[in-house]
Amino acid sequence: SVAAAACQSRGSNRPPLCPPTRPRRNLRGCLSPAFFAVFETAFPCSPCMAEFTRILQKFQSVHDQGASPTSPEYRFLVAEILSWRTVILHPKFCSLYWHLVHLGLSWLLRAVYCFNLDGSCRLDEETLSVKHPRLATLVMQSCPPPLQVERQRAARANASGSQSPNHAANASQDVTTPPQFAALPSALVEDLFSSIRRMLELQSVYLSVRSSQGFEQPPIAAMDAELVASACIAVMTASDFFRNVHLRCDGACKTLYFMFLTEGVRDRLESIPVVQEHLVRALTEVFIASERGSYYDRITFRIPIVDLFQKLLVVDNYKEALHRLGSSSPEKFIHMIHLLLNDVSTLVDQAMSALTEIRKRQHEGRDHDEPPQPSATTEGAAAEAAAAAAGASPSRSSSSGTEDEEDEEEDDGRQ
Repeated sequence: SVAAAACQSRGSNRPPLCPPTRPRRNLRGCLSPAFFAVFETAFPCSPCMAEFTRILQKFQSVHDQGASPTSPEYRFLVAEILSWRTVILHPKFCSLYWHLVHLGLSWLLRAVYCFNLDGSCRLDEETLSVKHPRLATLVMQSCPPPLQVERQRAARANASGSQSPNHAANASQDVTTPPQFAALPSALVEDLFSSIRRMLELQSVYLSVRSSQGFEQPPIAAMDAELVASACIAVMTASDFFRNVHLRCDGACKTLYFMFLTEGVRDRLESIPVVQEHLVRALTEVFIASERGSYYDRITFRIPIVDLFQKLLVVDNYKEALHRLGSSSPEKFIHMIHLLLNDVSTLVDQAMSALTEIRKRQHEGRDHDEPPQPSATTEGAAAEAAAAAAGASPSRSSSSGTEDEEDEEEDDGRQ
């Protein structure tokens, strides 16, 4: 090459093209923004689906108001809906979208389950990762992940005093996640879950507006419900990997809740083995973890969890899972029951206060937005006080005069 010839002509012993050496951490720092940018540009469908849903809702509102089909606004909305449906409900688009989502979830589960803290591949999962099995098998075998189970076992051993205090202090400062997981973009999981929820919302809209056009298919036709549910359960239970309570409750748990509410998905979920085995435990753990949030967040997180329990506990398999949880981890079960009782007591107190205020407003004869009016008793007391302050001496003189006249009449009668 020209560079090699130039080096040889100058008599240099260095290789002609020597790339500069860079630390490994810089490579990871460059890859993370790159992957983040890929997923940011690969998920434009999330705002697109939100816009499509907004247009459908606006069209429904205009239609309910009795707008004429020949009006410009009506025709414009119909044109926008047809344009969006041509793209978003196209089978190729839906297939590619779910392929990308499945890649992201598979990448996430492999980073959590298939590597040690030093970055080496786990021997017990190496064969599985080579044969490309269903990743739900990893979640089925160990939930929470193996690294978290080992760390919890070591923490219990330290608490029992079997190890020295110095070793316990060093263990508390050890890294809890493998480098493959640390290299993931920070917003990857949140973007995946929010995008899945958008697609589930679009499925509900599709069921109400579907037509006889042959090229369309349901938005969730290509979804791997087992993989999505396994990823949600893994995030809900892996507290060492995902310490953000909003991600575990408002991200993973809410996505599962949307899946149970979507027609055609709930039946598939209830028959998945990993859901039957670990969902009750996962819901219990996120219910307890939501205690770290504010009061508003705590109530917002727990409403879908309680609703999921109501839907699941009518099935015998989930009743048995709850019994197993109470037998194997009674402290978690009792903790959840105590939190439920506290929430019920708080809500009952708030309801009684609201009923008392409503009754008070009804007696006063005013609406919710009107300011409180002075009562009749208060007005009478104020009038008496004003009269007493203004005319106390005249009333006394008149009363004394009346008494004198009565005495004179009595004297005349005696005479």
